[in-house]
Amino acid sequence: AGNVGIGAAPVGNPGTNFLAVGTAGTTAGGIQLWAANNQQHYLQFGDANSGSEVYRGAIGYNHSSETLLFLQNSSTALSITGSQAATFAGNVTVNNEVYLDNGKYLRFNTPAFRLDASTRNATFAGQISGIGGNAAAPSYIFEGNTDTGFFHPAADEIGFSTGGSEKMRIDSSGNVGIGIAPTKKLTVF
Repeated sequence: AGNVGIGAAPVGNPGTNFLAVGTAGTTAGGIQLWAANNQQHYLQFGDANSGSEVYRGAIGYNHSSETLLFLQNSSTALSITGSQAATFAGNVTVNNEVYLDNGKYLRFNTPAFRLDASTRNATFAGQISGIGGNAAAPSYIFEGNTDTGFFHPAADEIGFSTGGSEKMRIDSSGNVGIGIAPTKKLTVF
């Protein structure tokens, strides 16, 4: 009742209209849409017979721009060009890591935050905020040397450590202590 099988009997939920292409087993099948080089094709998913409800979701291909399109809620959510450039219309959530394999840079909210893989520079338009840390595990370290760097020992203070122990501190009054807590403009132990 409305199901079509090409090279195979239609299978699946008998309450739905279904198109089966190919045969069961190891023989591959497929659907191919042909168009002139200035046309577009869409595989559409609709829930009404008029307006934008006809294609609430779709997968399309624009032959003139060589762009693959993914539509959601009647709008383009993702487009991929022939040069493999992807454009997302909304937010992208990454649950693991982002890798760059072309030596280029990664930007977020340009130019507020930019990571440049080729020069290894980072540019920020605002503040950098890190957790407090301590002398043994400072918040800001250098090239994996996890016990050497600077940290936030108390309100309005900066501490510097090497080898996991505090070596210098600057307090909220601008007093500097080297090897000891500062009590004057410069306190040396």
